[in-house]
Amino acid sequence: LLWVARRGDVEDIRSAVEMGADVNAKDRSGCTALAQAAAGGLIDVVRFLVRECEADVNASNNWGVTALAGAAAYGHLDVVRYLAANDEVDANMANNWGDTALMEAAANGHVNFARYLVDSGVDAHFSDCCGATVLMRAAAEGRVEVVRNL
Repeated sequence: LLWVARRGDVEDIRSAVEMGADVNAKDRSGCTALAQAAAGGLIDVVRFLVRECEADVNASNNWGVTALAGAAAYGHLDVVRYLAANDEVDANMANNWGDTALMEAAANGHVNFARYLVDSGVDAHFSDCCGATVLMRAAAEGRVEVVRNL
């Protein structure tokens, strides 16, 4: 299922699940099919895995990175919007270093994502394991537009 999900073919994923594939199976790094699809911006696959297969939307990899954080880090706004709108998603979930999806978006300069997450109610005052806030992380990365917009 993991390999099929990376390819983005919903019908192949459907077949794999019907044949008994575990929708929440993880690869060596702890990534699920949902996490791979989210990081790859495969919105149709993300929708299918969440709606039809009831994939665990808060599953994290070995570093604590969730599907939402992966989509935010790689700049896939449609996936971020879809996942953030799901009541099951913990948008404030932090990875092993204390980074949230909002911190990933801000540190990578994704202004629209950061603004969307804040407007969706994500905690903008959260601090990571070193005490850095979202604004501090954005400033440290030279993300002036993010700082101005938050």
